[in-house]
Amino acid sequence: MRKLIFIVILICSYYSNAQTVNERLGNVKTNYILTSGNQEIECLSQMLIKNTVTDFISDTKFTLKSTIDFQFITSSELLKIKRSEARKKLKPERVFILLKESLYIEFYDVDGKLLKKFTSFEAGFENNSYNKKELDYVVYSFKIKNFPDILYDRIKRIEIKIVK
Repeated sequence: MRKLIFIVILICSYYSNAQTVNERLGNVKTNYILTSGNQEIECLSQMLIKNTVTDFISDTKFTLKSTIDFQFITSSELLKIKRSEARKKLKPERVFILLKESLYIEFYDVDGKLLKKFTSFEAGFENNSYNKKELDYVVYSFKIKNFPDILYDRIKRIEIKIVK
């Protein structure tokens, strides 16, 4: 009987510590609703990733900055909008010339209220097609800047469009 209890405890402790590779790396799996043009897109996986970056000012001075990246994998096409449309949606003090492809992103809370809008041009953006012919999905990643950590739990939906 003692052996059986020991084995059960051993098995339970093993599975309670089981983590995915992403969890071991410190990433947080999310469950946001992703939309493009207000149409829900198929999301295969999504997560928040905290990065710490060292900025060297001189040989003896440096600063540590942390950034949050949002990554998601989708097989859906994102809506493409013109630069002029993205400029109209942004605050006047943040209107700039979009020189290359970027993402226009809006965060909405559980009540449908807009929490933040920005472009990935301001924050950084990657669009990686990993063997798209065979795998049929795209990995998107963008940095989130100037957003309070406490509000990540309030995000319900993320609207994402490609600015061309």
